[in-house]
Amino acid sequence: MTAVLKPGDTIGILGDEFSSTQLINCSRDAGLRIVTYSTKSNSQIRRQADVALVGGWDDRDQLRRFGEACQVVTYVSDELSAAMVDYLRQFTIVPQGNDLLSIVQDRGLQHAFF
Repeated sequence: MTAVLKPGDTIGILGDEFSSTQLINCSRDAGLRIVTYSTKSNSQIRRQADVALVGGWDDRDQLRRFGEACQVVTYVSDELSAAMVDYLRQFTIVPQGNDLLSIVQDRGLQHAFF
């Protein structure tokens, strides 16, 4: 499934990396609403978002709320589990999927890939 976002639509951003703040700035410039999900209550991305949710990477209820609030979700962190990304895909579109995430997290597969 493909999503085309237009001004006023909502993008979800997972993670607390510096790249997440850059993604927020670009999304805001494009006229998008921003929902963030962070594991840190004092996160920089939380302060920049229109809506900020905080919870653990395994908090299914909070992740469901996050997914349902977004038309598309993206991430820049390899802290996330492939299973969590699959779970989110029940509620929203995650164009990145989890293939590369699985490779990065599987050291044996990563060595074979490279």
